[in-house]
Amino acid sequence: MDIIHGKAARRPASIPKNAVILKAGERLSVQTQNTRYTVFMIRTSDQTVLIQGGRHFPRTTRAVLLGSAKGECEIHPGVLVLGQAMVLAEGGRCVVTSHVLGVRKERGRFEWRARTVAIDRGGASTQER
Repeated sequence: MDIIHGKAARRPASIPKNAVILKAGERLSVQTQNTRYTVFMIRTSDQTVLIQGGRHFPRTTRAVLLGSAKGECEIHPGVLVLGQAMVLAEGGRCVVTSHVLGVRKERGRFEWRARTVAIDRGGASTQER
């Protein structure tokens, strides 16, 4: 799998070097130890994503990407860290996946409830068609 990395010049020291920084409008395929997820970043300001995959998200679901977790106390907010669990909040529940093995950027649009989700270039708003 191709691994996406944020630009080193913009990476704060607190973010691990093997972290994937998501940008608004990106569609990613995230492979964990147990499941492959499709993740579409809607807004980076509040980390809103559309996600589908596995038993947690059998249908496309709107969720908040809380970040990556290593153990119970260490969390890296707003990023995916290879080798760590992905942590999401959806509908009053917290979902912790198995460890992320790889991330690949996908092309094309993300289908949600049989409608195409269009994202403006800044990722600030969504529009359903």
